[in-house]
Amino acid sequence: MVISWPARFRDMAGEMRSQYVHVTDLYPTLLDLTGAHDLQARHGNPVRALSGTSFGETVFRGEAAHAHISQYYELSGHRGYYEEGWEIVSRHTPMTQFTDDEFELYNLAVDPTETTDLAKAEPDRVHRLARAWERAAWDNQVFPLDEGSGIRKFQRSDYELRYEAPVRLVPGTPTLARYRSLKLVDQRSFEIEIDLDFKPGDRGTLVAHGQQGGGYSIYIDNDEVHYLHNGYGDTTDVNGGAIPAGRRHIVISATAKSATELDIAILVDGERRGEKRGLAMLIGQALFQGIDVGIDRRSPVCWERFSSDGTFGFTGKLRSVTYRPGAHAPGLGPERLEQLRKLAERFD
Repeated sequence: MVISWPARFRDMAGEMRSQYVHVTDLYPTLLDLTGAHDLQARHGNPVRALSGTSFGETVFRGEAAHAHISQYYELSGHRGYYEEGWEIVSRHTPMTQFTDDEFELYNLAVDPTETTDLAKAEPDRVHRLARAWERAAWDNQVFPLDEGSGIRKFQRSDYELRYEAPVRLVPGTPTLARYRSLKLVDQRSFEIEIDLDFKPGDRGTLVAHGQQGGGYSIYIDNDEVHYLHNGYGDTTDVNGGAIPAGRRHIVISATAKSATELDIAILVDGERRGEKRGLAMLIGQALFQGIDVGIDRRSPVCWERFSSDGTFGFTGKLRSVTYRPGAHAPGLGPERLEQLRKLAERFD
């Protein structure tokens, strides 16, 4: 970390400090150095005490001690604990038991790059630091640990079920939130119904979801409806044929064949007009932008179209676009979550 404050640190330029500090110490230090005060309550509720400690005194005096002498760590099942120059750290093998035998031990005072494991030489110290880690983990809501089954990628609060409900969008709606949009189509079958009054010459984007790195759009050009699929840069355009004048219902029916494969069909007033099998399933970061209705905002699904028509707003009367999420891809629904839960419980 580099600190620069010419008005106060002029005489300390270029000095180094070696005291242990943690990222949680940064905010208390800024409060300390600036004389600011932390909030004591928010909306009438008392805030939790700060986790860190100011290292402001060490900035002014290189020999000053820093009060933050212990710290727990955890990431994807890997554990670590620092205390007064010593550190234990584990490199957890996925789907194995969590034990003290995983821990390595290092004396950072003489081995700051952790090259010499002293765990076998000092088992009592390992045990003591491991118990300290466990107490800190309970105090800071670290459990349950990620044992490596992948359940955390699938498990979601019941609160999120509302994000998977059908949604009707009308022209003028701001871009639907990215995560909300993703839940409507992510690794599942879905249906998009477009209600419009069409007259010859109308053209533009009916709905767009995603961006240059991956996404899809439905548009009308030359009086024909198209489904355009950007599969991570591999663009496929499916022509659904001519649209008769009048009020029309266009439906894109998408069937999740697997976690990576999608089939789509275009229907106009119930008539099947076109289809394409084996398209790339668009997941996660591919759909980095939310759903737009009647326009393709920001990063376009198709760069060629953006180059010729910009955001390609629809010129006709678009009534609404309705998304109806369907079943998850085979093996990715509730049954998959239950399998992972049973597997995870073996290593709890």
